[in-house]
Amino acid sequence: DLGVVGFDLAGPESRFPPSLHKSALDLLERQGMAVTIHAGEAAGPESVLAAIQDGHARRIGHGVRIAEDIQQLNGEPKLGPMATLVRDSGATLELAPRSNLQTESSLVFGPKLSDHPFDLLYKSGFPVTVNPDNRLMSESTVTLELTDLKDTFSYGWSDFRQFQIYALQGSFCDASMKQKLQTRSEE
Repeated sequence: DLGVVGFDLAGPESRFPPSLHKSALDLLERQGMAVTIHAGEAAGPESVLAAIQDGHARRIGHGVRIAEDIQQLNGEPKLGPMATLVRDSGATLELAPRSNLQTESSLVFGPKLSDHPFDLLYKSGFPVTVNPDNRLMSESTVTLELTDLKDTFSYGWSDFRQFQIYALQGSFCDASMKQKLQTRSEE
């Protein structure tokens, strides 16, 4: 009741999975506290699934590696079981393509931004948002990220608007505030 709207669990994913903090994360869930968990950057798709199942995450910091559980068949994405569960959970993916390239966490997909699975995740129905991650270390801004995505994947205003809608839907503010912001964005 003093203004706390969410909890974020971040750090080395492989050594500190959400299961180590299960009792605390379960308590947060019981109290209705929204949770973001850093997963799917340094560790594989199983870390994203664990963030949802063990951590009750509504947002995933990064989550990019869930794309390892998606195959392209005849140009169409085919989601594996982990990717399907994560997408169907509705958890928002806080993607940071520049940071992923710098930390080499997206190297499993290839060394260039065009190899980054942002577009695959977006077209597969994941609620994706555009983030600069650590602005000091990544030397990035949302504007630079959006410009890179436009230049790489030919996104337009409707795509940018959708990314913002996903960000609003994944925010931890209450429903009335979301509605106010939605209405304001349509003016």
